[in-house]
Amino acid sequence: ALTCEDCHDSCLTCDGPLASQCRQCPTGLVLDGRSRGQCVIPVDCGKGYYFDWGLRGCGQCHESCDSCRGGSSRDCELCAHLYKD
Repeated sequence: ALTCEDCHDSCLTCDGPLASQCRQCPTGLVLDGRSRGQCVIPVDCGKGYYFDWGLRGCGQCHESCDSCRGGSSRDCELCAHLYKD
């Protein structure tokens, strides 16, 4: 029997459920040539913001983060100067 799975939120069409298995990207995203199969934003959201796959737009980092990959304090890539790394 064939089992169908949803594509990752970042993919329009895919070969599997992972973000690295995209075949086509939704409007506003492009396939990254460096990480085959991953849809990325063609522009940076800027300091203090991250790309939210659900919103398909920029979201604000948690106040404890200078840069991040999500909105939680656990998603910091760099801590704000008032917070410890």
